[in-house]
Amino acid sequence: MKKKNDSEKLKETGWKRRDFLKATGASVLAGMGAIFAPGILKAAVQPRYFRDTLSLGQTLTTLPSWKPYPYKIIPIRVLEATVPKVLFTYLMNFGKLITISYGAFFISGVKGHNILVDSGPTKEDLASKGFSCTVIKPMKEALKDATGLSPEDIDILIFTHLHHDHTPLASIYKNAEVIVQKTEWNSMHNPPACYRGAYNPEYMMGVTPTFVHGDVFNLVPGVSLLYTPGHSIGDQSVVIDTREGRVIICGTCCLEENFTPPAEVKRFWPDVLVPWLIVDAEQAYESLAKIKREADYIITPHEKLHYDRGVCPSPEWPKLGTRVASFEMYRSDAPKSHYSSVD
Repeated sequence: MKKKNDSEKLKETGWKRRDFLKATGASVLAGMGAIFAPGILKAAVQPRYFRDTLSLGQTLTTLPSWKPYPYKIIPIRVLEATVPKVLFTYLMNFGKLITISYGAFFISGVKGHNILVDSGPTKEDLASKGFSCTVIKPMKEALKDATGLSPEDIDILIFTHLHHDHTPLASIYKNAEVIVQKTEWNSMHNPPACYRGAYNPEYMMGVTPTFVHGDVFNLVPGVSLLYTPGHSIGDQSVVIDTREGRVIICGTCCLEENFTPPAEVKRFWPDVLVPWLIVDAEQAYESLAKIKREADYIITPHEKLHYDRGVCPSPEWPKLGTRVASFEMYRSDAPKSHYSSVD
């Protein structure tokens, strides 16, 4: 049999040699442009990268050492709803109903920045998914009452993930840099089939996000991002160093109970209990376990108690985390699902 040359092989894939050379040349020129003309990126229409750690959403080994900063986290409650508890506790609590809260979190005390975590929910969004809810205060009013600020005053908006109940008001923060994991952005536009209903890309129309890949240390001094996939493909948690210790706003939709599993399940899940709404159970377990190891205080997105207690840290907040001053390095957790980022 006649051996095919390179040109014939390229033709079989629909390419000709000159097309291949053109594509290669374009890649080289693009690379040179990124090196010699970084200002072009600022004018580009496509989202720009804030900073990279490892590629494709891999996490680094440990967070930076804790340092005391004058930061506090203010929970901002907008809605309440009654839901089955089993949504948050894997294969447990069938038939039980609980009241949960929907809202956002403001990081106060950051010099030169007004940082909000998640955009806040709307009654209309939850109604579109079949949920009946009670409005405590609309987001704009709740933000004003809690912080004295308006949406236009927020200059950094961090999304833990892009599920519909975390994103419906993204467009009102017109002056904010919107920070999201690239894998989560891709997932919103091409979600796992079983979770298509969890996203509404229309909420993010007109938003030009800043993409991050994996862990980001010191986004601003004392505030970091921890890549914690499992609940969603590109889930991230927000780490805030305070004078009283390290607070982590957990990106996974779960409860306080997930970090203190009951005795009857500890033989299977000794450290944490995964929620039921997950794309990858192993990732979710490892992510919650990592949060627990790294944190002193843990805030979850929907636990009613975590809004009732008010500002964190404070004496009302128990230490759910098990952070110690020094600990063994643990392995880097590369994403284990078959979904991956596409640049």
